[in-house]
Amino acid sequence: MADSDTIDVQKLPQNAQFKAMIEKGWAWEVVPSIIDELFPGFASVAQKALNAQNHIGTEVGEPETCMTLAAIANDPGMRQVEDGVARLLAKNDVTKVASKSKMAEANTAESILGEAMDIARGLDGIGAALQTFGQLFVSLSDPKGQTVTFDEWSKHAVSSGAAAAAKAKPSASSTAALSDHKDPTWIAKKAGYSVGCLVVQKDVAAQGLYAIFSIGQTVKLREAVNHDASRDAHTADITCEDLLQKWSISKAALSNQMDGDQQRPQQLYINRQKAALYRALLELDAKHVGKHKLTFWRKPDGVWTTSAIQQGQLTLVPAAPLISISATNSGSGISLGEHAIDKGAQVHFFVLPVSKPQDNDTNTQFDEAALVAAHWWVAPTYDKKQANMATSHVSHGGLMLPVLTNTTDIGPNVKLQMLAKPKAKEVPIHEQAVKKQKKA
Repeated sequence: MADSDTIDVQKLPQNAQFKAMIEKGWAWEVVPSIIDELFPGFASVAQKALNAQNHIGTEVGEPETCMTLAAIANDPGMRQVEDGVARLLAKNDVTKVASKSKMAEANTAESILGEAMDIARGLDGIGAALQTFGQLFVSLSDPKGQTVTFDEWSKHAVSSGAAAAAKAKPSASSTAALSDHKDPTWIAKKAGYSVGCLVVQKDVAAQGLYAIFSIGQTVKLREAVNHDASRDAHTADITCEDLLQKWSISKAALSNQMDGDQQRPQQLYINRQKAALYRALLELDAKHVGKHKLTFWRKPDGVWTTSAIQQGQLTLVPAAPLISISATNSGSGISLGEHAIDKGAQVHFFVLPVSKPQDNDTNTQFDEAALVAAHWWVAPTYDKKQANMATSHVSHGGLMLPVLTNTTDIGPNVKLQMLAKPKAKEVPIHEQAVKKQKKA
């Protein structure tokens, strides 16, 4: 066949391995895909083992040696193995390794194998071989210091390894045992699943949020959010395999049912009353704003009549934007009275002063957006004779609203003024000293 491009099927069976492959077929070891996810280094270890068996020239590593010695331990009668490294080993070689003189070297080899064992312990084929090899190295010498036979060594290794495994207590830092790979809880934990974890079913249009209630041979799920108070939360029992393949971990926040029904804060009803007062003020202002022509002056600010007005005929309403209607008095607000709101609560309302438009020395025209209400331009005075305006109340829409009304007849070109409470007079400092001396 070497000098031909055509494979001769009749000649192939002359080779024993080709004959077995054609007539009987080769056994295949199928490794689940999850192994590659849990043990990223598995593919590299397995490839080295396959290289050794297929006679490809690579450095012989510990995993190949492990498998070979494990195979010999499982079949003490085999003298030689024709695959890979095993071709070079015989029973006598293993017997030498079991002697007391080789114990130090064996312990060193066991330490080197630690990393490889962590990667491969979970595998059905290679993992079992590595575990067996590790058990063999634990008991390379007889406690009495005597060299043991291969059969005795093999039996003692298996029994001592099993006893050690039974007595061992798992810890957070311990490596996985072969039995772990059959434990649903361990498998689920490796994949990120744990009791209390929230999961959703894959490829489902209306995904329900479930919590893992318990993990064992059967994984128990319970509906995490149930919006139907007429039924109990749904539960389901699935296999660990279904959990890994058909369910995924959810990062959604668990929703909580709130206590109580619809409610409205008190501020909502306060705002409603503010709106009612605001509307009433605007309606009242519309009735009086155009009855008398007035003029406005700056420096000082003031409002003046242009014609004579009889007593009680001029009404100035404290027109203001809605934001100036408040349930809190700034100190200079005008009372709008107390009003009942939700559940009979009484709240005192005020209309806060409106600032005058900004003064512009080069322009005597008010800005179109400015609010100019004569009520806020009436000047205070401490002289009763000059005061011609005073506060009164007018009923409108069932509400009593404050206004300014002229208390006397007013002629044309008269400044509107209202009596203000005089401020406490400050005593000059030199007079204070005199008073102190008199008291003394």
